[in-house]
Amino acid sequence: MFRKKSKNSGGLRSLAHLWEQIGVARQRVLTDPQNTGRLKVFLDALSEEKIMREGIQIGDRVYEAIPVLRPEERPIRGQLMVKRAMEVGACLDEKDGQYILDRQNEIPPILRGKMWFVFPLWSIFGYSGEATYFSWDRFHWIGSGETIDGWWGKGFYFLRRKDMSSGGVSEKDLPTEITVAGRTYDIVGFKADEEKPSSNEIDEWALKADTYLGPHDGEHLLKHQDQIPKILRGRVMFVFPGWQHPNMYNGICFIYWRNDLQKWVPHWFHVTYSHYWGENDRFLRRKNSSLDDEVDEKSLPTEIVMEDRAYDILDILQGEEKSVDGRKLPQRAKKMNAHLGSDDEKYILGNQRDIPWRLQEQVAFVFTDTAGRSYVSYDYWSAYFERWVTNRSVLDRPWGRCYRVLRRRK
Repeated sequence: MFRKKSKNSGGLRSLAHLWEQIGVARQRVLTDPQNTGRLKVFLDALSEEKIMREGIQIGDRVYEAIPVLRPEERPIRGQLMVKRAMEVGACLDEKDGQYILDRQNEIPPILRGKMWFVFPLWSIFGYSGEATYFSWDRFHWIGSGETIDGWWGKGFYFLRRKDMSSGGVSEKDLPTEITVAGRTYDIVGFKADEEKPSSNEIDEWALKADTYLGPHDGEHLLKHQDQIPKILRGRVMFVFPGWQHPNMYNGICFIYWRNDLQKWVPHWFHVTYSHYWGENDRFLRRKNSSLDDEVDEKSLPTEIVMEDRAYDILDILQGEEKSVDGRKLPQRAKKMNAHLGSDDEKYILGNQRDIPWRLQEQVAFVFTDTAGRSYVSYDYWSAYFERWVTNRSVLDRPWGRCYRVLRRRK
């Protein structure tokens, strides 16, 4: 007669082997009732370490838990939290969130009340400016909303799908230049021992490094993003200091890879302090262009003639200037009788078919009397939308060689 094999026989053999290996002295320590509490703490720590090392298995997916804070760091504001999630490729959306909630019984019990899982780009209640996080409420895991602009501290963790991890590639394996639709760029990062610039210093830093690129190049990358090397996906964020958000003071554009959407997308951050910069941030420097892009600026059209209006196109720079301080721009435009407002801007956009095609992706028109003392509007050719569009920018920034003002003829 054969004895039926117990399901736990393997576990019992492992336990017997462990009991033999630790020896009599340690056996007495383990079985001492006074050590039960400390033993539980020790075993919990081992379990958490295993989870951090191997990930959390939920269904057929494995998620890595990544702490929001760096070692010894105090709580951080939401914009920095979102940026860090992008840097490590941990911007999961509603699909993963619901997948986890539906299988929450598979989340290791040891994590209950110890971890709060953050989904930076998902608002569970649909409110703008809100992030979602999961927490344990004594009986089950629930999803809650929290304003992004709040403080995010110890205990908050990002989740990253293991199949979306960018591991296995070192810094030296990444390309130092890329060619996208005829334009070649150097990829420039901060040096290891370099002091990172603050929001007040980034414009000067980028100008010195010749990396002060704006929407022309940013949208060029987005339109032809299939030509960006795949090895850069989830490993770098491209920074465009000259591409500012129309409704965010001094907010600059970052283009990063969203694995859940399988595409490069833009996002704007206000880089308040130097610690906002991460090791994945990269700037681009134009090396050359395709033959179609190599345009002699002196050969560009100098006027726009429309049905009942005509404009002279004037350079905002003087002499050997590479840029002009934005605070001087309105006064300079006034001296050139080119201090135009929203009426002319709307007229030009409404009749943009008359703008010479050779100006596309070459210049942007600044309207210095449009948005008040702190902001100005400018129109540029959008490679993404394939038309002239308007944007608004903070005035207090450098304005380079691609910008022009218009003087309306009488």
